[in-house]
Amino acid sequence: MTMLRWVLWGVFAVCFAGTAWIAGKMAIEHNTPHGGGHAVAGLWKPLAGAIIATNITGILAGVATFS
Repeated sequence: MTMLRWVLWGVFAVCFAGTAWIAGKMAIEHNTPHGGGHAVAGLWKPLAGAIIATNITGILAGVATFS
């Protein structure tokens, strides 16, 4: 369980960093003619990764505590 918790926090940190990176790109591109649209197009990747990773980690935690 301790290892699973460390993995969960690692996944959370990576997803948070990816989302912060995209938000920074959006802020920088806001003043360009594109208006930040390219950065917004890439926003779904870290968010989808966060949803999938937390669901998998939750399922594994449930299985580990069930047995």
